Amino acid sequence: MAVTCSRSGVYQRLIANQIFRFIYEELQEVNKTILDYFSDKDLVIDNAIYSPIDPKTGKTRTTRQKLAWIYQALESKAMQQFCTLVVQQEALLTTHDCVYFKQKLSSSVVLDASVQLQDTFPFLRFEHEAIYPIAEDSYFAQLSSEAEQFELEHKQRMAEEEIAAQGYLLAKARSLSSATAAHSAFFPAP
Repeated sequence: MAVTCSRSGVYQRLIANQIFRFIYEELQEVNKTILDYFSDKDLVIDNAIYSPIDPKTGKTRTTRQKLAWIYQALESKAMQQFCTLVVQQEALLTTHDCVYFKQKLSSSVVLDASVQLQDTFPFLRFEHEAIYPIAEDSYFAQLSSEAEQFELEHKQRMAEEEIAAQGYLLAKARSLSSATAAHSAFFPAP
């Protein structure tokens, strides 16, 4: 027996799910709000000018294509402003959703720039992580070795702290025990 699953069948099952349908309807409302806000025929974001006609195909763009253009234009604007605010170092490369710097930015630099951008982009969140260049296996072996060494040293420090904590608890228990004995000597039980 062959089982087939058509796209429309999957879509119908999703729409039949009350939670999914609620999310879908809310997303449609968000899209409508954005399109209404940017309803001007002469839509300009920074230096980017929206054209309702796709220059590659000569066809009229759909509302989804317009939304994609708006998202990308605003994302580009945010990244440009972020690069302007980060004066500690110059961006090496910007792509459609990422800015590359030679060295990892400190958390305080990212936070400061993000806070300044909150007026224009209140829901914007920047994430940052180290990107390692393409290299020989020996380079990654060295990184792995350093990470293993760090972890080993950390576990050793934790074990030492555990022993010190046990010693502290034992000394505290002895001190309480002798204090209780001294108290009992002055105040015998009835």
